[in-house]
Amino acid sequence: MNRVRTTFVAAAALLALGGCATVQGWLPKREAQAAPAAAPAAVPASTERPTLVVTIVIDQFSANLFNQYRDDFTGGLATLARQGRVHANGFQQHGLTETCPGHSTVLTGMNPTRTGIPANDWIDPATGKEVYCLFAPQNHLAHGDDTTDNGVVGPDQLQATTLADWLKAASPQSRVYAVSGKDRGAINLNGHRGDGAYWFTDGFGFTTYVEPGQTAEGRLQPVAALNRRIMERLRATPPSWTYTHDACRRLDGEWQINGRTFNSSLPPQNFAVDNSPILDELTLEAATELLETQQLGRRGTVDMLGVSL
Repeated sequence: MNRVRTTFVAAAALLALGGCATVQGWLPKREAQAAPAAAPAAVPASTERPTLVVTIVIDQFSANLFNQYRDDFTGGLATLARQGRVHANGFQQHGLTETCPGHSTVLTGMNPTRTGIPANDWIDPATGKEVYCLFAPQNHLAHGDDTTDNGVVGPDQLQATTLADWLKAASPQSRVYAVSGKDRGAINLNGHRGDGAYWFTDGFGFTTYVEPGQTAEGRLQPVAALNRRIMERLRATPPSWTYTHDACRRLDGEWQINGRTFNSSLPPQNFAVDNSPILDELTLEAATELLETQQLGRRGTVDMLGVSL
């Protein structure tokens, strides 16, 4: 394997977050991770050109949560926290911190007022109808049902160019991919010129948008084998998970909030992939699949991978 020099753009987790739940007996087994090494001495900044730029974004992962759980981090997040540059009191400069406008700022360097995406949804003043942030009526969904997820989508509403777009303009042979549990997480990181933005949809696996002149088969090719494996696992072994930390186990039970009763137990009463830890696990599995099958960072040019959790 060729040596890959990697630059991380947006800090978050690569493999483990030290969260409250562990998925049992369903996901592919990973090799055991060694105990984190002590932080190395400061090294002068390198001018060597990276071959892979990885952008990782975690929805709702605020600075206070980062600090609260920092001692529990393992794997990739521990490496970033202990060996990278950390701004422990980060904040958003814009007011409406929803997924779509937030992701539109990460690789454009612009606030939502200039990216063209001020919210997840808004009212079109010309028609009076609600518009989804990535609505693209000329496109189709690769899995064949345009009525699922958020309907037909694409990067058209994103009025700013991104780092991924600048890279493709300067280096057309570079490869740019992005993956998420949400279309708005993947598409914003993939930009206008990226090679593929993939998000998870129930009953199919990872899908994407298909523009006029493209084929669904061609667009899905990088994740086709992965989707087959995921669907086989879901059919064969229903996923389940349990607590990994006593602090989380102590929260088990019913809670009264604003006059309503909420059940906080594992496994949950109403299982759905998109509101379980499994969604992020699948996203990381898809990121690994793209790294390996597309040989990102190993082809003598600069590549990019966006991961939204």
